[in-house]
This record gives sequence, C-alpha cells and structure tokens, in this order.
Amino acid sequence: MAVGSKSLQFFLLFYHILFLLMALGMLVASSLALSGLMAHKAFVDGDMKTSSDVAKRNVNTREGTVNLLGPPSLLVAASALSAIVAGFGFCASLKRNRHTLTALFFMTLVLLLMELAAGIWALAIRHRSKSALRTALYHQFEDYEFGITSIIKDLGRKGDEKPYDHPWDILQSQLNCCGVEGPGDYLKKAALPMSCCSSEESSADDKSKEGKSKEGISPTSLPALWCPSIKQNGCLGALESYVSEYLAWVGIYGIIAAFVNAVGSMFIVMFIYSIKRDLEKIYR
Repeated sequence: MAVGSKSLQFFLLFYHILFLLMALGMLVASSLALSGLMAHKAFVDGDMKTSSDVAKRNVNTREGTVNLLGPPSLLVAASALSAIVAGFGFCASLKRNRHTLTALFFMTLVLLLMELAAGIWALAIRHRSKSALRTALYHQFEDYEFGITSIIKDLGRKGDEKPYDHPWDILQSQLNCCGVEGPGDYLKKAALPMSCCSSEESSADDKSKEGKSKEGISPTSLPALWCPSIKQNGCLGALESYVSEYLAWVGIYGIIAAFVNAVGSMFIVMFIYSIKRDLEKIYR
C-alpha cells in the first residue's frame, strides 16, 4: 500500500475521533441555545393569530410568523446525526472500503448542508426578530390578565399543579423589564403587576412572597399595590437582545461545523481515490 493512503487513513481516524467530540459539544451547545429560547416559547415560536391590538398598531403580521426556534432545532438534529456519522466514519476508515467511504461522503455532505442551512437561517432571521417579537409581545399583552383574574386561576388549580404564571410574568421577572415598550403600556390596564417592580427594591418582601407562593398564589401575578421602584426598560428591547444573542451563537456554531465537515469531505474523497490508485497498482 502507498504511504499516501496510510497517511490519509490515520488522518481520517484521528479526524473522526475529534469530530465525535465536536459533535457532542455542539449537541450540548445547540441544546442549551434551544432551551434558552424555549424559556420564552410563547413569544418566539412564531405560531400565533393576529390580535386586534397588533392590527391597530400596523405591525406586519407576516414578519410576526418568523420561526425563531427553527435554526437551533435544526442544529440540534444535525449535531445528533454528526455523532452517529462520526462513529460510522471511524469504522469506514478502518475498513478502507470504497463503497462504505462513498456512503460516508454523502452522509457528511448532508450534514454540511444541514449545518450551513442552520447557520445561515439563524443569521438571516436574527435581523428580523424585532418585528416578529413585537407581534408576539402585543398579542400576549392584550390577553395578559393579572390581579383578581390570576388569583381565581391560582385558587382553582389542583394541589399537584404549579402556581399559575402568565408568560408575561416570567418574561418581566427574568429579563428585568416591564411592558412592551415600557411601563407606560399598563396605563390602559390601570394597574401594574408585581413582576414590574424592581427586585432590588422588593427584596425585603421576599419572605412574604414565598409564603403566598406556598399557599398557591403566584406573587408575580398580583397587582402592585405598593411599588417603590418600577422597571423602566421595555421587554421588546430586552427580549430582542436575548434572542439575537442566542441566534448569533447558533449561526456561528452552524457555519464552523459546516466548515469542519467540508474539510472532512475533502479528505474522504482523497482517501477514496488513494485506495483506487492502490488497487490499480495491485492488479496491473
């Protein structure tokens, strides 16, 4: 056997070991990105009907249907398949069978296209996320109920169910924001929820809040009867930055993974032709 084919074989064996480790790391990273976006699924899943409030504000509903969960979901699938292909590639490199290596090449090509598509998709919709999130936020804000309505829902739940938390309560608590554009959005509701109160000022009330939570009433859904400090940042900007950061990382991960697969595909083709040359020398 020619030295060139042996060198390529050792390279591919080493490559697929590293590729397996990279695939597992990519699977963890893409899963974290997906779970981070899923934390606010009500606003980022892109599947909602147009509300009257959104229509009044002339929000483009076509842009509001952007699927922000698509790119990380595709990258998770590609990463899981990459781990399987890496194991197959290691075995194919050991066997030195041209047909098996050809199948490996096409598998790698499919992965390359999936990862490149996820990366480009994430970077493309990253700049359109604001209009999509605005549509989702106004849609949910119109249906946002707090005060006596949320208390009734909490008291009506079963014993093993978690306290009722509207997506807006979770969003305002986790991203430290209030309203779509700001706390002024609550003027028409004539009240503010507790989730709009600054956590820095409400730390003294933590014990009382925990007590209410144990009784079954979610403290963030209660109307703010006394709120010395109100969060001034709107949730549109906060959520846009949050989503944009995750999509940027998904885009970077996808493009890097596609580049690594492109390098692997090139060496697989070289190995196939190297084996072919060795066989031709033997049968001459």
